[in-house]
Amino acid sequence: MSQSLSKTETFQQPSLAKKLGFWYLWAIAVGAVVGDGIFMLMGSAFNEAGPSSVLAFLIAGILQAFLMISFGELAVGMPSAGGPQLWGERLLGKEWGVISNLSFAIGWIIAGGSTGLAIGAYTQQLLGLNGVEWQILFALLWNLLFALANIAGVIVSATVQFILTASLVAVMVIFGVAGVTLIDPNNFNPFMPNGLMGMVFAIPMGVYAYMGASTVVYAGEETKNAMNLPKVLVWSSVTFIAVYTLSQVVVVGSIPYSLVPEMVQNMISPYTLAAEHLFGGVAATIMNLAAWLAAATCLIMGTMYAPPRSIYALAKSGYRIPRVLASVSKTTRVPVVGTLLTLAVSEVLVLVGWFDPNFVYVTLALQLVFAWCVSWLISLAAVFAYRKKYPDEVRRLKWHIPLYPVTPIIGIVGIIVVIVFTFMYSIIDLIAGIVWVSLLYIATKYYIAK
Repeated sequence: MSQSLSKTETFQQPSLAKKLGFWYLWAIAVGAVVGDGIFMLMGSAFNEAGPSSVLAFLIAGILQAFLMISFGELAVGMPSAGGPQLWGERLLGKEWGVISNLSFAIGWIIAGGSTGLAIGAYTQQLLGLNGVEWQILFALLWNLLFALANIAGVIVSATVQFILTASLVAVMVIFGVAGVTLIDPNNFNPFMPNGLMGMVFAIPMGVYAYMGASTVVYAGEETKNAMNLPKVLVWSSVTFIAVYTLSQVVVVGSIPYSLVPEMVQNMISPYTLAAEHLFGGVAATIMNLAAWLAAATCLIMGTMYAPPRSIYALAKSGYRIPRVLASVSKTTRVPVVGTLLTLAVSEVLVLVGWFDPNFVYVTLALQLVFAWCVSWLISLAAVFAYRKKYPDEVRRLKWHIPLYPVTPIIGIVGIIVVIVFTFMYSIIDLIAGIVWVSLLYIATKYYIAK
């Protein structure tokens, strides 16, 4: 007997709870974007592009905003727990819906390893402990606690996410507003020490740091009002562009470029260094806490939120996925089994990082970028297909993509920029991504969607 769900079984399954309002959704989107990567990648971008790294990150943020906003019509017209799965299924074919769904989920599970290691390191530093064992222990512990928060119910995890995200944004706003009057304009000279190409090569770092806002589309089955999804895609983009551009101006304006190579070599966050320089040691500690908050928001409503709903939606739709993954707790109305599976894989990746951190931080991180670019390209193809195949349905929607078709075209340009400049010197990693996506397509066509 097939492991897929029959129509009767699917109907009898309890559904997810529609409890998320605008601010909970905003916290999911902003928290998923403002990851721990911004605190370290800004240093690498600063080293590569000099003061023009601010411009590189601004361009990256704008490209990401156009991409996120492009998904608004699909999110309103076809909200679901599987995010882009339903879009691809209906508009492009089952295989593309499954691949778009799973590739985004795979990216978040990879982040469970890399971001888990990061939050373990931040916790270790904040407590003044030595030894990599502490980093691994705290990484495993935080992943477990964030998974349990999700199992306790979506309101529990979303409330924690909102508190963490609001705290993080508040710290960064205070840092930016207070620090902008203290910067030295001379630190912006030379603006492009490595020329225009140095700035261009820093753009993908900004895109990587700003990835994640589209995670909110996985809340389609749990939102009180689907109209909030496109609004959140817009306002989360405005939030991270405004907050982080201001804070990056302060960072660049307070650190002479001559100090950047040593800073990067010693793996010191430019935010920590800038805070210490402007406000003292206590501010540096607070900035390290902000980095912890950024990692936490990625884990609790990124890694531990999106993949469980991804596989729940696949199993519920009748694909050849173990039916237990479609089960939902009758009390908390969350996909418990999927959450536990996500936790298990994330913990394994943390342990792998113990023995080979480069594999998790670099090799798998590049596959995360590739996986999300694949998911986004499929979703953008669905954007154009939606307009072409169902123009009357699109016309009746209460929200429309501004500046269509310019907006999704710019989104595509952004993805191309990321792929080209991320994998220009990592062709083997690009080939590896193409291979596993091809294998996923074959598995989907001849087994999962059969």
